[in-house]
Amino acid sequence: MRSSIDIVCAADERFAMPLAVTLCSAASNSSLPMRAFVLNTDLSQQTRRNIERACSNLDRPPQLIWLDADQDYLADQPVGLQHLSKATYLRLAMGRMLPAEVNRAIYLDSDVLVVKDLKPLWEAELNGNVVGVVRDFMTPLAGMHNALGYCIADTGISADHAMFNAGILLIDLKAYREKNIEAECLAFLDRYRDDIQSADQDALNAVLHDRHQLLDFQWNVQMGAWNNFKSHPALSDAERKRLAEVEPAILHFSGSGKPWNSGIRSPHCRLYVNKVNESRWYGVTGFRVWQAKRLATCVRTVAVNRFASFMHNRAQRATKPAAEQQPALPAMKVQSQ
Repeated sequence: MRSSIDIVCAADERFAMPLAVTLCSAASNSSLPMRAFVLNTDLSQQTRRNIERACSNLDRPPQLIWLDADQDYLADQPVGLQHLSKATYLRLAMGRMLPAEVNRAIYLDSDVLVVKDLKPLWEAELNGNVVGVVRDFMTPLAGMHNALGYCIADTGISADHAMFNAGILLIDLKAYREKNIEAECLAFLDRYRDDIQSADQDALNAVLHDRHQLLDFQWNVQMGAWNNFKSHPALSDAERKRLAEVEPAILHFSGSGKPWNSGIRSPHCRLYVNKVNESRWYGVTGFRVWQAKRLATCVRTVAVNRFASFMHNRAQRATKPAAEQQPALPAMKVQSQ
């Protein structure tokens, strides 16, 4: 195994700043040197320089390698969920886009924050499987309507089969190439293009349903669904116990509530904002402006949520019978003469 870590990311201009934060956090939390392959279709030269500048602030910056994909690669393929980007499909092409000598890599979505050393993940055993993965917190079971419910009858996948999240992957690229996983995924996407829920994550789950190694939850803590997943009935007692004590190594801001453009306020979002500042992506003045805009979004979201709650409670009171709305008067005590 190489004495340095190879990571892969895929992003477009819309995710340029989050990509910079992902790369910086990965390199600053690696005890080994790092090469980062960036798959893209439209990152401008200025954006690349900005990302390189952000990484250059680190004590040990990663070696950045830009890999330009065909702009038409799956351009007409629907992504399903609205917050997903077309760039997510570039993940499928990593086997042929990365140099042939790269036989293992860690794939990271551009909405993650690495907070612990990646070396243990890099050295994890795959036991003959193509990928190492973590269960999907949002759609834990294949039979769910927003998972693979549309194809389990055709594929033979059990409805209670565990789904995995494709945002963080440990990949045996040699096996990925030899088994033609990209071609299998493309065939799946073509066959079910009108039913796709989560872009290439659907295809990877279907194609690799019996060729993946489950990893510890710490390597992909999906913030948007973490709390609900902890009590999901699909979890075993051992999984529920592990989730209760897990200390995240990678925070994955999955779902639509991204910390850079949402009104979510939490310690993990504040940590992300601090990392944006440390990356110097915006510069001192630009960061203050960006932070002010984000705080305004937070305030607006709180106000909207409180108003919605007030109107909901008001409507609930209005629909209750009058007898239920008025508290019963206490019984009168009759004193004997």
